[in-house]
Amino acid sequence: MLQVITASTAWALGFWIKAKRKGFDFVPHSPFGLVKMNKINVSLLSLNVLGFFGLAAIFYSFLLNKSLQLIYLSMILTLIMYLILYLSYKKDRSDE
Repeated sequence: MLQVITASTAWALGFWIKAKRKGFDFVPHSPFGLVKMNKINVSLLSLNVLGFFGLAAIFYSFLLNKSLQLIYLSMILTLIMYLILYLSYKKDRSDE
């Protein structure tokens, strides 16, 4: 039942994002368009890599049963997610 609720919520959220035209659209206009590696692109890439390693550290801490470290890592990942969203919004609204 929980899986049905989660899938329905994700589908409804996706439909709402598409209907309201929300989200980020900073992809090239052509499939063969080149993406310049400017400061924001490098920052987004590095934050994604940090998030991956943070998530791996959370799984490792969970295996070792270190609950205090899990709390700290969760707070760090929340900060990384906020920074990714902030930079994505900034990039989407820029004129580049």
